[in-house]
Amino acid sequence: MKKVHGFRHALYIYSTLAIMASQIGCSDRSSPLEKIHFYTDPDKRSEDPEEILTYGLFINAPWEKGGALYLNFPEHLEYNPVGNTILRHYDSIPNPWIISPDGKQASYRVESLALKDIYVESFARVMNDGAFPFDAQGVHVAMKIINHGSQTLPVIRPLICNQFRDLIEKDMDAALSIVTSMDHERKVIFWLTPGKSMIANTFIP
Repeated sequence: MKKVHGFRHALYIYSTLAIMASQIGCSDRSSPLEKIHFYTDPDKRSEDPEEILTYGLFINAPWEKGGALYLNFPEHLEYNPVGNTILRHYDSIPNPWIISPDGKQASYRVESLALKDIYVESFARVMNDGAFPFDAQGVHVAMKIINHGSQTLPVIRPLICNQFRDLIEKDMDAALSIVTSMDHERKVIFWLTPGKSMIANTFIP
């Protein structure tokens, strides 16, 4: 990946993640579609650093009793091959997401606790109706790093965590991955740009 140079006001857009909760191929309309929205849970905290999810955002499923996808954006944001910290899921700040009144947009801007004058901005929005075929609904999420310091940050490496009710034990090494419900009626599609790999296992869901 490109370096984040230390010039004042230099910008680096790391990645775009699109999540599409879908009814592809499903003609059954007996359960009316709900609308996707974002929310946070101030009670989702823990004293265990490994369980703290500071940058967590809930995305409700657009169908009845569909639950929610929990997106930790990011889990880790690192630089240098050794993985020096920009942001960590256990950063000791309140959940920074600001949700719009209609629940359709969310954003935050934070300064790295580890690096002075390095800022991270994240944004999420519900896609407009008709953006996808077959009445599918989607979410667009993006992140930007702003370097106002004098230090160059090489080898930017983000780790994004999505949590499901049950764990997935097979690797999904693709920029486009589809998760299908047990009854084969619903699908969630993950599309990352630029994409590298998606890894899911019983230790790190």
